[in-house]
Amino acid sequence: MRICNVPKCGRRHRGRGYCNRHWIRFNKYGNPLGESPNKNKIQRWVKKQSLNKGDDCVLWPFSQNPNGYGQYAWVGMKGAHRIMCSIAHGKPPTPKHEAAHSCGNRLCVNPKHLIWKTPKENRADKIFHNTHLRGERNHKAKLTEKQVRTIKKLRGKVTGRALAARYGVTPALISRIYKGQCWSWLDTNS
Repeated sequence: MRICNVPKCGRRHRGRGYCNRHWIRFNKYGNPLGESPNKNKIQRWVKKQSLNKGDDCVLWPFSQNPNGYGQYAWVGMKGAHRIMCSIAHGKPPTPKHEAAHSCGNRLCVNPKHLIWKTPKENRADKIFHNTHLRGERNHKAKLTEKQVRTIKKLRGKVTGRALAARYGVTPALISRIYKGQCWSWLDTNS
């Protein structure tokens, strides 16, 4: 049986003289022992930016997650903004605290623009910066603001089931709108 060429590995050979683990690393990074050749580059960039004294946004130039935030795994954290916030301001006060952007830009990692906030405070910031995903901005929304205002005005005049059928939603959603469990910020007067 052939074994991996990496010293002290001892696992069974898979391809090009490497075991499965080292073969995957070789294919991914070009080095059976290695990590991404960009890892050191990214770490140098992060350390340099943590000393940034400017007031302008510093945009994360590397990969992003599907929500538009910079992503990078370092010391157990994955969000670039969380990593920069922890470098600049220390660990979060509690595990639930979030790195909030005072500028409202998801890609910004300027230490001056980041601060630890509770989820409630961070949601308030998102509304202030108009970067929230509530209402029509949410990709899962089935109704428009105009439709919800109409539904609220028709409360008591038309049954919930009839409104649900009219708008192609469930009666439970109509009930949640009535109870203020969703779309509660909308005023029926406008």
